[in-house]
Amino acid sequence: MSDDPSSASHGPAQSTQRAKRGSVPAASSDRCARARAVLPAVLASLAIALAACGGDGHPPPPAPAPRPPLPDSAVTNTPSAQRTNSVPTATPAAQLTASASPTPTPTPNSGSGAPDLVPESIDIVAPTPTGGCVSDVSDIALSLEVCVLNQGDAPAGPFVADLRVAGAISVSFPGAAANSEVCESAPFVDGQIVLDVDADNTVAESDETNNQNTFSVTRPTLPPICATPAPGA
Repeated sequence: MSDDPSSASHGPAQSTQRAKRGSVPAASSDRCARARAVLPAVLASLAIALAACGGDGHPPPPAPAPRPPLPDSAVTNTPSAQRTNSVPTATPAAQLTASASPTPTPTPNSGSGAPDLVPESIDIVAPTPTGGCVSDVSDIALSLEVCVLNQGDAPAGPFVADLRVAGAISVSFPGAAANSEVCESAPFVDGQIVLDVDADNTVAESDETNNQNTFSVTRPTLPPICATPAPGA
């Protein structure tokens, strides 16, 4: 410890001065305590005000004014539409039917109200001789059988059919019932024969375009000549 009188005189004074600087007056302590007490409430109020402004500092738009209630007479209760589960009706699909391909033989035609004559056939008529042989070729009488079909649903009156090959051979028919076949005999000719039915157009038909057809006629093999018996046999 120093014996300097000046050091002794300044020591207590400095201690007193440091004590004054570190101490807080009583009035200031009260104000700080009150500030700390009200600060949470101020911050809470500030947060509420900012939230009401939408967070961007601008106040929110005013709420729309409520509509006045309608009077009871203006309120109409409209029943809501009821849903019904409707089952669609199935429409039957069209059924396909297969049609038969046409055949060369004419088929009867119904519902026309008129006859329809068409060539049907030409056949060779060759009588078989007794014993299978003939003594003379002239004994063999060849001929043709000409057949015509009336495929209409009305009878046909008399008509003529022509056989045309090298010349024309006319064959007369007395008529033909509805849906029937009639045949007449004609002289024998061979080759490509055109049969023209109703050649004179005397019968009014439902179809006038099917009166002709071509037939191939070939001369048949004639039977052999019978052997001449030897004299005295």
